[in-house]
Amino acid sequence: MAPEVIKGESQSYEVDWWSFGILIYEMLVGEPPFRGKDLKDTLKTICDHNIMLPNDMSKHAQSLITNLLCPNPELRLGHGEKGVKDIQEHPFFKNLNWEEVENRGLPAPYIPNIGSDSEV
Repeated sequence: MAPEVIKGESQSYEVDWWSFGILIYEMLVGEPPFRGKDLKDTLKTICDHNIMLPNDMSKHAQSLITNLLCPNPELRLGHGEKGVKDIQEHPFFKNLNWEEVENRGLPAPYIPNIGSDSEV
């Protein structure tokens, strides 16, 4: 949850960009960026914005995640005048053809081997 959700403040589409940042972090690192000993502690960690980025994470990934996980929704990447364009133009996505993504023209990077219908 974005900090504004936890605090019961007004919220808009910026919470989706927060969630996108969480998803990217988890995909790259393999664990959530905010953790605590219990739910209350985890929520406090989010609101305190105690995030550690791995040193071996690329500078572009660090920049993208930091800007998506900005605690102030008005400063969060994707909020500005250009909105989603700011995210699409971020250096992390420099080699991604967004038109191909939109048209589903990119091949899947991994196709799991499914042996039977019961494994779906």
